[in-house]
Amino acid sequence: MSKKPQKAKPSGDDAKHPSHAAISRRTLRLTFAYEGSRIELVSQMRVEKITPPSLTPCPDENSSGYWVELQDKRGKCLFHRLLPDAIKDSAEIYPQNKPLTRVPLREIKGRFEVLLPDLEEGVQVVVMGHPITEKGLRRHEPCRALAKFAIRHEGKEGPT
Repeated sequence: MSKKPQKAKPSGDDAKHPSHAAISRRTLRLTFAYEGSRIELVSQMRVEKITPPSLTPCPDENSSGYWVELQDKRGKCLFHRLLPDAIKDSAEIYPQNKPLTRVPLREIKGRFEVLLPDLEEGVQVVVMGHPITEKGLRRHEPCRALAKFAIRHEGKEGPT
């Protein structure tokens, strides 16, 4: 006789931090592209895969850095994924016989991918962080929503 796998249930701190609560066996693979302050969701794919967990509570308005939130219809953060180094405005260079230096990039442009749980109650994805300008990331300014995108659910039409 084999035992049926059980779903993780929130308790204690997990109940306060939904990103720890449930184990999702379906994952959304989202690909974003950015150029300057413009961020686009270029691809949305569902995959049969256990979503890697998020190890911290959802950031708030006093946080710094960049992250993506999966939100419900009320804007509550269901899950988040931190984005260390996903949006770049500078690069490290190693000049010969000189110390490591960081220089601004000519263009703030690139792509990044995020894995989020495919939750039925998740209706939108929000890219959060410090404002981005043509001169670079404004790390001294408070974090805010940089872009919002609706999640397509199977069998329902909606924007990508």
